[in-house]
Amino acid sequence: MFIKIQFLILSLLSLSNIMAADMPTIKTELRADLIKYKSNNNTGSGDSPNNGNKEYSPTRFTLPYARIDIRGKYSDTLSYRLKFRANSVNSLKKDSSVNGIDYAYIEQSLMDGLKLKLGKQVMYLGGWEASYSSKDSYACSLVCMDGTTTVTYRTGAGLFYNHKIHSVALHFTNNSFEQTNSKSFFYGAQYSANLKDGLIQPLVSYHADNGTAQKALLGGGGSAAPKFTNTWTSLGVRSMYRSLVVELDYLNIKYDPTTNAITDKDDNSNSIVFNTSYRYEDFKPIFKYAVSTKKVNAAKTYDRDDIAFALEFYPFERTDFNYHAAYTTQDTDYVAASSIDVKTSQLLVGFTGSF
Repeated sequence: MFIKIQFLILSLLSLSNIMAADMPTIKTELRADLIKYKSNNNTGSGDSPNNGNKEYSPTRFTLPYARIDIRGKYSDTLSYRLKFRANSVNSLKKDSSVNGIDYAYIEQSLMDGLKLKLGKQVMYLGGWEASYSSKDSYACSLVCMDGTTTVTYRTGAGLFYNHKIHSVALHFTNNSFEQTNSKSFFYGAQYSANLKDGLIQPLVSYHADNGTAQKALLGGGGSAAPKFTNTWTSLGVRSMYRSLVVELDYLNIKYDPTTNAITDKDDNSNSIVFNTSYRYEDFKPIFKYAVSTKKVNAAKTYDRDDIAFALEFYPFERTDFNYHAAYTTQDTDYVAASSIDVKTSQLLVGFTGSF
């Protein structure tokens, strides 16, 4: 059904393009990879250790990224954007959108440097690591995978201010808990700066996701449900000198307990992420290293290391198409003696392009 809707939208836009001069631009964004995957956990999941300790080693072609991106202007001060996924299983959300829609918003210019976005949009959380599209990323830290991806796109309002070297983003949207009768919201802010011609670019952000536990209070026998707040905190710095980029992030997610039991304590995910790349003529080598810790009920459950080596080749003058090869590893060391440590690796080759 959703594929038919996509086809109808594109057909209408193509027809309108004949009838009007000032029409939206349409881009197709793709990434395809051939992956050799290896893990000592036959479930293929690093979060659920398998006591059988059997090797899992498939080879497969994948299409991890396929998007249609439509942008246009209604007037000099009002623009719009619609971006949806061609490879997503679509289910209806409480905001009446589907999870295959990334962007569906209008952007109103209020004054010089100040803009208001209304609709479904991306949240500015997750440090410099989250500033990259998933089509350009080869590894993701624990914080990135453990919660950031679930709240990346939300429906609501965003206020953005850019003044010379300073940028501020404010968000106020639906929460991520898909609660029909919720009166709680997701909100947050990000500040970044561009100092010394890009040599120093600090970033700090804080976001809170408010919800109501869908269970009764423990021990009381009543029907009241406690409220809770999950928070995202990011501190990062980026340095750019000519074709060299170096980034360092500290990322944290804190999950409130969803009950009122005295023994309940916060869950936490922490990641420190180092990323660097260097563009030399048609090639760009990339190195990324992330060290992370997961705590449940305030007790450490595992440590995780993610490493990625990648090489991108740009055969054309434009920078929106490349061939790439990458090798990644992920080691998860569980605290519990009964759990088997999980070690995975990926060797991949493929392409990324915007057309």
